[in-house]
Amino acid sequence: MKKIFLIFAVLCISLIAFSCNKNELKPLHSAFKKDFLVGAAVEPEQLLGAEGELLSRHFNSITAENVMKQLSLQPKEGKFNFNEADKLVAFAEKHKLKVRGHCLVWHHPSQMADWMFEDENGNPAGRELMLKRLRNHIKTVVERYKGKVYAWDVVNEAIDTSTADQLRHTEFYKLIGPDYIEKAFEYAHEADPDVKLFINEYDTFDPEKNKAYFKLIKSLIDKGIPISGIGLQMHVKMTNPSAAMIEQAINNLSVFGLDLHITELDMSFYDSEFGSFDQPSEQQLVYQAYRYKQIMDIFKKHNDSIKSVTFWGFHDGHTWLTSYPVIRNDWPLIFTADFKPKWVYYALTNPAKLPEYQDLPKKKAAEYEAHKGTPKIDGKIDKIWEKADSAETSIFITPYRGAMAVVRTLWDENRLYILAEVKDRLLSSKASEPYMQDSFEFFIDENNAKAGGYQSDDFQFRINYKNSVTAGGGNAQPEMIESRTVKTAGGYLIEAAFAFQSIKGAPGTEIGYELQINDDAEGDGIRKSVAKWNDQTNESYRNTEGWGILVMKE
Repeated sequence: MKKIFLIFAVLCISLIAFSCNKNELKPLHSAFKKDFLVGAAVEPEQLLGAEGELLSRHFNSITAENVMKQLSLQPKEGKFNFNEADKLVAFAEKHKLKVRGHCLVWHHPSQMADWMFEDENGNPAGRELMLKRLRNHIKTVVERYKGKVYAWDVVNEAIDTSTADQLRHTEFYKLIGPDYIEKAFEYAHEADPDVKLFINEYDTFDPEKNKAYFKLIKSLIDKGIPISGIGLQMHVKMTNPSAAMIEQAINNLSVFGLDLHITELDMSFYDSEFGSFDQPSEQQLVYQAYRYKQIMDIFKKHNDSIKSVTFWGFHDGHTWLTSYPVIRNDWPLIFTADFKPKWVYYALTNPAKLPEYQDLPKKKAAEYEAHKGTPKIDGKIDKIWEKADSAETSIFITPYRGAMAVVRTLWDENRLYILAEVKDRLLSSKASEPYMQDSFEFFIDENNAKAGGYQSDDFQFRINYKNSVTAGGGNAQPEMIESRTVKTAGGYLIEAAFAFQSIKGAPGTEIGYELQINDDAEGDGIRKSVAKWNDQTNESYRNTEGWGILVMKE
């Protein structure tokens, strides 16, 4: 009996010590009490026990990760199920937390019921039926949580920069028209005139995406649509986007005078869409902490606009990034899987406790020496190309290793010349998106600034095997290049010339340079393989930091 009592006493002391240590931690939200709300996205099962205690102590706002989306709330027409969403709202009321509603309209098939888009005969629903259903869903949900949810993400991820109008052509878009966005805001405002209504979008730090987002928001404001705020999701990685890109996105969107909310903040350890490792190093964890602090300091700097920062989760044991884009370990959040504070926590609450900063090891940029020469752009390998050295697109950033190229480059005072011999077993341009087609891309940074986001002298050009040219980033225009393509026995050949925009070619000049091959390997309209020369990420189209270097030689 005495032994049992002794064990019980030790357990009690241990639990008390654990509780004391846990409660000694400064609440995360208190570090930003003068700046903005600090929230976390959660599922109802995370509201219990130690997990719920961690959540309620460190955050003063919560967002439903999934249970307020359409499929969760209305799996069958007219049959609403609020059980799980109600649990979140009740938890928030008990612990005096704010609630952000997420989200009223989203296109993703995983969160949309098929009945929404079909009539009684299984045919595509007409505009009037769609509007009726949209209004009923929004009205029912918003009215239920009137006075309990202070802000809603009304429309989520409506932008697609690859379309002519830069809107995502979802089923809502196709069956209602682009004004489905306006209608959604109007319906939400009717249901609760006092609730704050947000539009929400990912990759808003991408310059092209930011421009398209700006254009949409301005059109809503100009039409008198009741929009209260702008959501910036902010799923970032360890080395990109740059801090400058993030701050520029905030500056661009703050001009409207609307509230800005950082709605889905996390930080993946992977810059590549593929690859994995078992555990992060101490150096990586410390680096992550400093990068989080850098980003949160930017948010604090702009606290006149930014009123809320929500992390997409709060501990590494529950994060969408362990299943997307592939199944792998990841550590993107504030606390460990067993609820202990990471260096990130101390970076945000007591940075004096941080170890000394160490940058991550960086791969030295590959250098290509380009010789002087002026070939004719005719799709033929003229003798002058013999003086050019070769570079290979041998770095695959996809699991499938498909097409690759041997590339030679020359220069003269006015132009850069490129010859790419592409090995590709099956040629396809089936995809409507140019980047999904069999194509060759080259990237040029005329001052080799490696500034992160594109500047005015940074250019991206894409040429498919049929010689269809598209351009992106900075001020790139298809007219800046001349090109010819020829099908070959093993693939295709591309010869191109780029007219320098801000420099003249000269011995010793260095420019940023990158090469890429896209491969629709199965001919089904889906890019299966991407091969690069130097950049080991899939970010070349918006981030210049990973590009190689071209050095001009006589």
